[in-house]
Amino acid sequence: ETNIRYGMFCLTFMYFRALHHVRKEKAIWCGHHDMVSMWRQPPMSDERKKMIEEQKNIQFRRARIEYSLISCVDKISLVGCKKEASRSEAGNYSAACIPWTSRS
Repeated sequence: ETNIRYGMFCLTFMYFRALHHVRKEKAIWCGHHDMVSMWRQPPMSDERKKMIEEQKNIQFRRARIEYSLISCVDKISLVGCKKEASRSEAGNYSAACIPWTSRS
C-alpha cells in the first residue's frame, strides 16, 4: 500500500511538472518574448480602452451639439425670412435671407 501511494505521488508530480514544461515551451514558441513582438505596442488595459472610448464620445457629443446649434440658427433665420417675405407679399425669398447661400 505504501508503494502504491508513493507511485501515485510520483505520477502526479511528474504530470504537473510536465504540464509546467509544456506551458513554458508554449510561451517560448508562440513568440511573445521575441524582438518582433517587443516592437509592437503593449496591449491596452481595460481602463485605458474605457478612457479612449469616453474621449471619443465627448468629441461626438460636441460635434452633434454644434451641428444642432448651426441647424437651429439656420432654421430661425429662415423663419424670419419667411415672415419678412410674407409681409412684403413677394412670395419668394431673397438670397440675402438664406444664410447658407453665398452673398456675391
